[in-house]
Amino acid sequence: MAAHYIGIMAQKLMLFDENLSLEEAHALAWDGLKGTIAWNNLPQSDKESFNSYLFFISELYPVNCSN
Repeated sequence: MAAHYIGIMAQKLMLFDENLSLEEAHALAWDGLKGTIAWNNLPQSDKESFNSYLFFISELYPVNCSN
């Protein structure tokens, strides 16, 4: 079930930011499910891949909320 919604969320994220690759969009969608049964059931290699994309994205788009 989560995989169905991950695909939908990834497509919507790519509409929001046309610079996102499909892999990056999937990683962002899965990031919201960390700690859930769906995340825990993923193969370790998928988790590592998503985390690598998330690190890459965080380096490209650092968030600085201190003003």
